[in-house]
Amino acid sequence: MHDLFRETPLFEEAFHEGIEKGQLQALNDFVVTIVARRFPDLAPLAKSHVARWQERAHLERLLDSLLMAHDEQEAEILLLDEQQKAKE
Repeated sequence: MHDLFRETPLFEEAFHEGIEKGQLQALNDFVVTIVARRFPDLAPLAKSHVARWQERAHLERLLDSLLMAHDEQEAEILLLDEQQKAKE
């Protein structure tokens, strides 16, 4: 019976949604970790902003930019700019 449930479309949808949410959370955590390691003073800002973003594309774009940021000021601008884009 357990295997029959796994073969239903409902299970498949829930399973894939869970994987997607887990990947999004991992990406959120990774962005915060990168900021915390490179720019410790911006970690609280990153944590509060990133938690609200639900689109993978925004997080991936931000991560790429943060990895290339030259200094804390540039990273802060990126975080604030990406927050504005996420609202749009």
